[in-house]
Amino acid sequence: MAPALSEVTLVGLLADGAWHRGPALAEALGVSRAAISGRVAELRELGLVVHSVAGRGYRLAAPIELLDEDTIRSALGEVGARLNGLSVHERIDSTNAELARQGGPGMTACLAEYQSAGRGRARRPWASPFGANLYVSLAADVSSTRAPLGALSLAVGVCVIEALRDIGAQDLALKWPNDIWADGDKLGGILIEHRGELGARARLIVGLGLNVSMDRAQAESIDQPWTRLIDHLPTPPGAISWLRPYSRP
Repeated sequence: MAPALSEVTLVGLLADGAWHRGPALAEALGVSRAAISGRVAELRELGLVVHSVAGRGYRLAAPIELLDEDTIRSALGEVGARLNGLSVHERIDSTNAELARQGGPGMTACLAEYQSAGRGRARRPWASPFGANLYVSLAADVSSTRAPLGALSLAVGVCVIEALRDIGAQDLALKWPNDIWADGDKLGGILIEHRGELGARARLIVGLGLNVSMDRAQAESIDQPWTRLIDHLPTPPGAISWLRPYSRP
């Protein structure tokens, strides 16, 4: 499994957008110089633009603000304190799939910078480029799943729209059964899954994918009109600061 973002990673060292020499990166990560070249190639495969110049080293085309577990908990306030578990990953197959594997009691959350197998409704692929969008899932034990999951999806959608409006987003709407739209284009989607028998105690998993700053080159696989959050805000938020509206109990 890819490392959690609490560990030292190459993208973490390059996140400031400055030049970093290969030997210094190798020493910081405890790997060979040749291994750095391989890891840079991996970052490029994830869609990150990494410049390299002989004698100067490597740098990202632009600084990137990575997700941080401690900062997220602080931003979520009381809600963060109620979480039984919170994991933040650099790379993962799917945040929903990770919570399904984890199991365990209580309410848990999972966020990732990149999903290799993100999915939407009817298992359609969900574009998940590195550091460009929000990929988050929340799991909780429920005593029954008799209530229609479609109705729950709409309720979650209303909460997401209210939070986005709190940070200045406008022209938002829900599209049945699980899409969030902004000014007529798709901004995000909600995926709700359950583990267990209907009518009995079960594990409910709510996933949210939200386009934040994805560019056109990263979205070539999307076959419908789409938009991103930064185009609907007066001031683009940081990767963490805009989570604060979700901290309401």
